Amino acid sequence: MSLEQLVNTQAAILSYADCFRFVGVVFLCSLPLLLFLGKGGAGAKAPIGH
Repeated sequence: MSLEQLVNTQAAILSYADCFRFVGVVFLCSLPLLLFLGKGGAGAKAPIGH
């Protein structure tokens, strides 16, 4: 393996890890927003037509 290929492989792995971490942080930050979602009333029904 050449040095360039090793550097490219390592850069790809690190960028994947950064993206995974970013998605995880966004997910954790969005969890408190679930508290603002209501459960719906007792008589709340979905509309018949889509």
